[in-house]
Amino acid sequence: ANPALLEALGLDAGRVLGRTETEFLSDPAQAEAIRATDREIMAGGAAVTTEEPVTMADGRTVTYLSTKVAHRAPSGEVLGLVGVSIDISAQKKQAAEALETSERLRARNEELETLLDVIPAAVFIATDPQAEEMTGNSYCRALLRVSAEASVARSAPPGVRPENFEVLRNGKPVARDELPVRRAAITGRPVHDVEMELAFVDGDRRTIFGSAAPLFDRGGAVRGSVGAFVDITERKRAEQRAAAVTGEMAHHLANLLGVVQAMA
Repeated sequence: ANPALLEALGLDAGRVLGRTETEFLSDPAQAEAIRATDREIMAGGAAVTTEEPVTMADGRTVTYLSTKVAHRAPSGEVLGLVGVSIDISAQKKQAAEALETSERLRARNEELETLLDVIPAAVFIATDPQAEEMTGNSYCRALLRVSAEASVARSAPPGVRPENFEVLRNGKPVARDELPVRRAAITGRPVHDVEMELAFVDGDRRTIFGSAAPLFDRGGAVRGSVGAFVDITERKRAEQRAAAVTGEMAHHLANLLGVVQAMA
């Protein structure tokens, strides 16, 4: 045993040299596992690289990456065994922490994806500063009547963007740079409380209302944008019906007032 091993074990040479692992390691199970590997190699097995946990005198458990090979005489006779061990405890800890972080991120991502698919709003996520590459949640694809594989970016170039509808505001087509999600991306500023209309090729129209905001990278540059819109078609139609009823009532009241005035 070289000085580095003795120092790591916290033992002097007299406690280690000429003895077996079961005599100087505190954990009998660990010692026996190490000896089992050694016996297998000395019985004619090939060289082995394996991880070996060792509990130290102070209670710490250190993980070693050990490479072992049989030491042979020129005749091929096995004389013993040579092993080289490297303490990889820090790397193991870092790997475990990285795995834990990765799992947390995966779980968080799954939660967010589930949330996006259950909220009653169309969510658009532009992944580039020009808002030409865009993904949408289930509500978004259903609202736009596009497949899961199709683009939801009306601001994408022709041939890529969905063509089964047109975006209108006050009855007029909305310019590409004025589409809220693209506007937020190219200006780097939020766009609030936008009401627009989706005019589908089959004649149906849906009114949507929502906002968009830019997304930034660590350097502060715009990397995309996100928008959320709700379908307010039924509410608008109800408001229009209510306005029509109110107008009709006002008309009748005016007529009744005229009658009353005439009577007076």
